[in-house]
Amino acid sequence: MEGDGESSSRCSSPDYERAQSASSPAPAGGRSLGPAQLLALVERTYKSFNPAQVTLDTHVQNCLQELELSNPHDETFLSQADYGIVRYRSFLGCIMDSFYHYNGSVRAQMHAAG
Repeated sequence: MEGDGESSSRCSSPDYERAQSASSPAPAGGRSLGPAQLLALVERTYKSFNPAQVTLDTHVQNCLQELELSNPHDETFLSQADYGIVRYRSFLGCIMDSFYHYNGSVRAQMHAAG
């Protein structure tokens, strides 16, 4: 597809390179990234996904090839998190709307009291 290479080029980041050098050894194959670095990569791969250009499977595979993660558990987490976000997008939207609704009122009360 035309957009395959274009969408995957946005998957890598300077944070990933720093995380690779600072992460601790993992029991099964290679070094594992920390939670913050993994979530940053999930966010980056999700935001760079364009369903009009490429399928989710192809996009995730392109990103994994570009990132060259050394731990298979990190690869699995990254792909499963992206699949879950796409699959449950509307449900996650409802949860976030509810979260902001309830926490917005708490924040307004704290701001008025302070």
